[in-house]
Amino acid sequence: MKKVIVILGVIFGVIMSLNSCTKESEGSVVFWYGQETSEELADYNISTLKFYLAGELVGSTSADVYWYSKPDCGSNASITATINLGKYETQAYDYEVKDQYGNILWEGTINVNADECQALELQI
Repeated sequence: MKKVIVILGVIFGVIMSLNSCTKESEGSVVFWYGQETSEELADYNISTLKFYLAGELVGSTSADVYWYSKPDCGSNASITATINLGKYETQAYDYEVKDQYGNILWEGTINVNADECQALELQI
């Protein structure tokens, strides 16, 4: 009887340790826009942009900050959000970009992939 209890205990321990070994994944999104978009924003007296992913504020910037090409995730002055995807390889997230008055300028859904940097260009 003691052998059975010990064997069952070992089996239970192995099963529990295997279940706790699930890998957590992360993915990133970098928001960006070019000079033309920045100039259009200035024409409408938009000075500040706030970036939301899944309803959470992930950053803000002056509307006159722009890029000539897609920045890398985490680049200086970029708006980058890194997301814990848990056990999933891909998840869809809603995003919004608002001006200083709270008006939604851009909104949509982006797929965030594990171990990748998704660049989202905002255009007018």
